[in-house]
Amino acid sequence: MDFIATARNKLDELRRRDPAFRIFGAAHHRYLLRPPEPERELAASERSYGIVLPAEYRAFLRELGNGGAGPFYGLFQFVGEDSEDITDIGALADPFLHRDAWAPAPLDEEASREERDAYDLRYFEARGSAGMLYLCHMGCAMRTFLVVNGPCAGQVWYDGSVDYAGVEPLLRADGVRHMFASWYLEWLDASLAELG
Repeated sequence: MDFIATARNKLDELRRRDPAFRIFGAAHHRYLLRPPEPERELAASERSYGIVLPAEYRAFLRELGNGGAGPFYGLFQFVGEDSEDITDIGALADPFLHRDAWAPAPLDEEASREERDAYDLRYFEARGSAGMLYLCHMGCAMRTFLVVNGPCAGQVWYDGSVDYAGVEPLLRADGVRHMFASWYLEWLDASLAELG
């Protein structure tokens, strides 16, 4: 069974088995997806932003829905209005800066306010925003994003910038980096398992 059909079936099962929204974040998205994005609009967005969306994510948008049911508080709408979505639209066409997990050297706890401000500027410049399409937020300003440009395109990464923890690829149980489909299906499977 392909990704889209599998995701649709498992999402339907979650809706049936969790009417009280016991899974974390489910009360927010209620296992509902926004309407799919028409091909014409997807293609226009890709041209406008100078990107080609990873195939699994693009298929999800086109065939299942443009945001809604998903890990944590749910998927952001592609090019939506969610204040938690910090995607830098103007930087999507630029290659993602990292190939492996990245975190800065820690800041000295005795640093002055000026040193902390300078550290923040260096931190966010080194982390960058190029090629990062945010997928969802996990609460407390922690987020996951999809790499849309560069050697890691298609991979899902964690952004721990709120704690200056840097960015790192999310891994499947077998140690392979998550792509959109495996990340989404892992959430569905874990949610179903949690329900028992």
